[in-house]
Amino acid sequence: MKLSIIVPVYNVERFLRQCLDSVFAQTIDDYEVICVNDGSPDSSPAILREYAETHENLVIVDQENHGNGYARNYGISIAKGDYIGFVDADDFVEPNMFGDMVKVLQETDADIAITNPYIFDQKTRQTWVYRNMLGFYRMSLLGAFSPLEHPEVFSCLGCWDKVYRRSLLIENNIQFPVRRIFEDHVFSYKSLAAAKTVVVVKESYYYYRKNAGQSITDKEKQNDSFKYDFLQNAREMKAYLKEKGCYDAISATFLAYLLRDGMFHHSNATTNRSFRRIFDEMRALFDESDETVIRALNVEKFTWYYDTLKRCDYRTCKRKLNKMQSRPEQPQTEDESKPQKAKKGETNQ
Repeated sequence: MKLSIIVPVYNVERFLRQCLDSVFAQTIDDYEVICVNDGSPDSSPAILREYAETHENLVIVDQENHGNGYARNYGISIAKGDYIGFVDADDFVEPNMFGDMVKVLQETDADIAITNPYIFDQKTRQTWVYRNMLGFYRMSLLGAFSPLEHPEVFSCLGCWDKVYRRSLLIENNIQFPVRRIFEDHVFSYKSLAAAKTVVVVKESYYYYRKNAGQSITDKEKQNDSFKYDFLQNAREMKAYLKEKGCYDAISATFLAYLLRDGMFHHSNATTNRSFRRIFDEMRALFDESDETVIRALNVEKFTWYYDTLKRCDYRTCKRKLNKMQSRPEQPQTEDESKPQKAKKGETNQ
């Protein structure tokens, strides 16, 4: 079998039909669709049974609610395809997505194919390309390339924007973290680090739905445990990269991700206790060798955040983080890029 498409399903009755219609409209032949019903209490299971009556290539798995990571891992474990793709049940795809991406993988013998997804705004019905088009186009001209030689590709953090060679995932035991959010970030980093070559497809096929009333980002702002998931993911990602011996090659991309997302999650802490915990855990994530890389990034707010954490300057961080987090990632002046001394009275913890 050429391809397995894995769809975790939980409380998506509003969008599931559109998702399934787009998946079953694929032009590729010889593929299966594995829908893992993650204990949905709504009508999603009934919709799956309805589609199973007319689609012999639909495999339905029912399980208790364990989250997206567990559902996707189970899908991988039973997949029969030479290649694996993922679609979230509230998203939808173009008919030629998987046919085009599998064809590119077969032609280049790459381990992973990556596309530039669309954002689809549920409220406005507007669509736009998710990532920088010029940068993505330049990567597409490289053909099959090593991720370690072009570490900017690690900034493509989804799993649903990629098609994977199944043997890559099985042989390297690459799985999603279970019962965490942002679990696809870990999966993406591990799979890219394990891949010998990847290929970027400049066309866009995948529609990622936002403003549908169930955004993880919106839920994260009210739930500090989700912020701790980000920290646990970051620790796991860094440890894996060091274990694989490739951390130095992609540390600039990883540290930019850590600082950018860390500032965002930290600024959304709902209590002083949570703010302090994130402060301490973010501070512990940096090695001495990271400082040179962070300064070379030459991004004002990243340097400020790192220096504030390094000095253990909790008060300044608490007072200024929201303002600094909202700043653009602009280059620093020569004076701004120098380490700043703590002001008197600002080092109290």
